Amino acid sequence: MESGNNSFKNLYSSTNEVQIIVAPSTSNTEEVASTSPSSTTPRTARDKFFKDVQYDKEKKRWSAECLLCETPKRVFDALGVTSNFNRHARDYHTQAFKLWLQELNEVKAMSSTNQKNKISQHFRKRNQASQHSAYHTTHPRQTELSTAIVNDLIIKLGLPLSIVERSAFINFMKTVDP
Repeated sequence: MESGNNSFKNLYSSTNEVQIIVAPSTSNTEEVASTSPSSTTPRTARDKFFKDVQYDKEKKRWSAECLLCETPKRVFDALGVTSNFNRHARDYHTQAFKLWLQELNEVKAMSSTNQKNKISQHFRKRNQASQHSAYHTTHPRQTELSTAIVNDLIIKLGLPLSIVERSAFINFMKTVDP
């Protein structure tokens, strides 16, 4: 189907696409260099290897032109489904597809590492705050304050339990019972 068909509409401009350079080679393998930094690695094969994404409302499908094929090749799939885009990239551009998967896995690993760091930093801050407590956990005044917070603020007023972690609440409690 031609891109000039009136039933198709552009989903986004091809000027935002990531450039992929395919160097000519004498063997059947492709040499691919991506100009995108790892922080902006596209999350789908459709975004990485295709341009001119269009959709057909009547037929409930979309299509895109492959960036790597020497002759223009348009791939079609059901609207919202990307399996044909993935299959085309995997089967016809194996090396580029593997390189992209490797980049994507590295980005996911870095993201996972950053999440772990944030969680560990949170626990470090929380432990430091609990070390400066005015009372021991079994002290009668500490028990009285904890019970009042749970019964009056959390249960009766319906405030979220996370309120006790907010800096404003912590400052308030320092004023109430320094």
